Amino acid sequence: MSDRYKVQVYGMGVVGACTALQCLELGHQVSGVEVDREIRRKFKSNDFSVWSESGVYSRLKDFSSEKKFEIVEDPPSDADISIVCVGTPVKQSGKKDLSFLFSAIKEICKKQINQNRKMKHTIVVRSTIPPGTSQKEIFKLLENELGYEWEETVCYIYLPEFLREGQALEDTSRPALQVFSSNQRERKKLLGELFAIDFREVAFETAEMIKYYSNSFHALKVAFSNEVASIAHQYDVDLQELTEVFLSDHQLNISEAYLRPGFAYGGACLPKDLACINRLAADKNVVAPILSSIANSNSEHIRRSAEAILSINPKKVGIIGLGFKPKAKSLRNSPVVELAHQLKLSSNARVLALKDELREGDALFEVANSLESLMSKIDVLVLGHVDRKKLASLNSFDGVIFDLNQNLA
Repeated sequence: MSDRYKVQVYGMGVVGACTALQCLELGHQVSGVEVDREIRRKFKSNDFSVWSESGVYSRLKDFSSEKKFEIVEDPPSDADISIVCVGTPVKQSGKKDLSFLFSAIKEICKKQINQNRKMKHTIVVRSTIPPGTSQKEIFKLLENELGYEWEETVCYIYLPEFLREGQALEDTSRPALQVFSSNQRERKKLLGELFAIDFREVAFETAEMIKYYSNSFHALKVAFSNEVASIAHQYDVDLQELTEVFLSDHQLNISEAYLRPGFAYGGACLPKDLACINRLAADKNVVAPILSSIANSNSEHIRRSAEAILSINPKKVGIIGLGFKPKAKSLRNSPVVELAHQLKLSSNARVLALKDELREGDALFEVANSLESLMSKIDVLVLGHVDRKKLASLNSFDGVIFDLNQNLA
């Protein structure tokens, strides 16, 4: 292939239209593939009312009038790259409907790949799909359609899209996140030639999950801010000033702080202040489902961790790093101590801890005078917030390690 490709874009919704336009403006030969007759008719008749990003389609029409672009139902069998942007709507059950995606891939196999077996073909999927779909379902589909050696013929790329309504074209050329995954190495160069963007390669499951992660967080921010504002309003708080002060904190509030997965929160301040704001809401009859669910979610995380540890039927469990956060000496409201309680109550396992971490004393734990002594007596080691010196001594432990806070990452 040269750095100019013959591209077919399946699905002429907003994502497909913006993708096609970007490729056209970079000099690629592009055609749109759309099975919906009404969409093809409206595009041909300059009726863009069906699309929210009408400016995108008018620009596509300019390419069409120059004979450089068309939307067809049955494309020619000469493409280098097929980009799949069909819808993956949500069923009433909440599950994704992937039937349009699978149908498009089957059509690509039939029209583009089986008719040109000597030519390498690239399939780029942009449709939003659940994690695991590429490797567990799409790869199986390709194997069924093309045979066990399908990877000799097909390069498969998953390239999630991050387009916002009203800013879709801008986001196409400057996406907030620039990630992809592929079944073949060195596909970054091809994508750079195709879209003029420097993409980062990640695992399939990461690329498939990241949009759900991002958009659910965006939704959470909106709902959380409105919930807090509803409570504050009942106490005559100036919402604009409150928001400006909150947003001015780039050390904790608007930062990476607390966003890396780990173990549950604890200590004095977070549980206390969370309980207080829920009381403030209740006193004014403000329904606050997000705030009222946080403590339950935190407790559930502790329960899940205990369940995971108990699933291997440990006899003796050692726990180091008992504090609720790094460098914390107090064990008050420590989620690690709560985890130890759950392990003790739910099994016959003995729970050991280091003497130098039990400053307040706790009959819950059997005491080990040193890390070496502790590791010699246990079959499972649980890591809370552990300092580097102790981490360096763990190489000699040959049992199972549960790392609650990604100490070993």
